[in-house]
Amino acid sequence: LVTNVETREPTSLEPSLQPQNRAWSAMSSGFMAYFKRGSEAPAPYLAEELPTVENGKWTVLPDGRMETTYTIKRNATWHDGQPITAQDWVFAYQVRTAPDVPAHNAVVEQRLSKVVAVDDHTLFLEWREPYMYAGYTHLPDFSPMPRHKLETQFLQDRGAFVDGPQWR
Repeated sequence: LVTNVETREPTSLEPSLQPQNRAWSAMSSGFMAYFKRGSEAPAPYLAEELPTVENGKWTVLPDGRMETTYTIKRNATWHDGQPITAQDWVFAYQVRTAPDVPAHNAVVEQRLSKVVAVDDHTLFLEWREPYMYAGYTHLPDFSPMPRHKLETQFLQDRGAFVDGPQWR
């Protein structure tokens, strides 16, 4: 569920590659829907549930760092039917934090110190510092990227990857 949809064409289908106007994204989705219709609380979208201190999936460490664990829904798939996995978030993190990728908007990624795919459906995030939205990141922040489609090009030719037709 995307709110605040812009009426003009985005410069890229990848939110982090847009210098502004980040609210629009047709390519991917996040862990949560911003708000469920008729509810004031955030609701899970690609995650089975949102991390909370109460369910044990959001831990605040004594030094101020935090850890959150997301479980990705087993029926979440990309447009081509391939499963969306925790590795797709790890890949997106690698892309958006690569020094030669012009990620203008990597707000969440800059706050993370570790992103680990525990298995295909479990994503562990270690936060450098407290972040009030750690339990419900949403578009346009920290969305997955289809690793099965993009990783080879990312590893072999960064220029072609950044400027590729997949973003238009």
